[in-house]
Amino acid sequence: MKLENLTKREKFKLLKLLGLFVGLGISLAKILPIYVNSGQLPIWTPWMYDFAFENSGTLLGLWYSSNSLIPVCVPVESTYAACVPIEVMMVPLFGGVAWALYMPRKCKLTYSIVDILVISTFGAFGEFILIRYSLMHYLQWWTSFHAFISYMGTWIILHFVNYKVLDEP
Repeated sequence: MKLENLTKREKFKLLKLLGLFVGLGISLAKILPIYVNSGQLPIWTPWMYDFAFENSGTLLGLWYSSNSLIPVCVPVESTYAACVPIEVMMVPLFGGVAWALYMPRKCKLTYSIVDILVISTFGAFGEFILIRYSLMHYLQWWTSFHAFISYMGTWIILHFVNYKVLDEP
């Protein structure tokens, strides 16, 4: 999607969307640190990672979302980069907040393994449900198994960064 091809109304929608996300991010950054003290990994990290991952899959032609309740792009099919539906972006944003709230301060390997497996399983299952209701579409060789593996990889990276890279000495 190229910005110069958008109508003024579509550009205004994108600006409103950007404003909404910036406002939410600022609000969460100011309010939640009072409650979230489980490490140094910012609560919006899963959200940013998911946005980049969703767009890379769309650009590579591996999946796309459709039938959004709050369409960001026209046509409603999100086959263009940066057209991840708002409701899809809200899941990792609020999921990241919840994740930051329940993460223990110190690394516990068993806890991390269970956390990674549970999130990967339910993430892939959630995508399966979205596909059944024609809200998400896999293309080419991408399957639910690949989604499960990518969720595992994502959460392994997040656990590693949270406990090894950002861990206070």
